[in-house]
Amino acid sequence: MSIKSILNNTCGNLEQYIREIIEVDDTIIIRFYGDIDASTLPCVRLRMAEDKHEFIENNILADFNDVKHVDTATLAVICEMLKQLRRNDKKFGIINASQQFCNYLEILNLTEKVIIFDSEEKALKELSV
Repeated sequence: MSIKSILNNTCGNLEQYIREIIEVDDTIIIRFYGDIDASTLPCVRLRMAEDKHEFIENNILADFNDVKHVDTATLAVICEMLKQLRRNDKKFGIINASQQFCNYLEILNLTEKVIIFDSEEKALKELSV
């Protein structure tokens, strides 16, 4: 049985939380959608674990445009990713985040480590510097 089969059996359709993962230059863009919270994060983390080496060797841009709900568990995963990325001198950025999510980042003093961009174009330009 393949890893993807195991993950699909555990989480249902893995694609229900991550619409797309694409690489643009040295940045991986992850387009999330739906609810990203404590109940769905295990599936998201499993999906990302499939390509872990790619994630920690590139800058990450998370697109939350189609995300309906985010809770503080999501921040824990972001902190974990930040730790791994910083070891490799890589950056983490976010686009299209809700005001509530931005408030969570601010309360936890993550706004200096997680860069919130106004547009994908700006993000790609600044992350590649």
